[in-house]
Amino acid sequence: MKSKIYTGACKYCGQVKSFALDVEEDPTEEQLDEAVTQNCDCEESMTNRAVNELFSNKPEIIPLIV
Repeated sequence: MKSKIYTGACKYCGQVKSFALDVEEDPTEEQLDEAVTQNCDCEESMTNRAVNELFSNKPEIIPLIV
């Protein structure tokens, strides 16, 4: 399988990043943006990941915090 280059944008800071994926079916724009957001080093993205990790056992709390 050949790698294909995809581009997505962080939903918090808007930073655009390109990355290679080996997938059979092309991901949606939303999936690409989520992948970039989960790997972005902006403050908002890092805070969101930390909150999700800290409260993973209480997911109903997360929307109240972020």
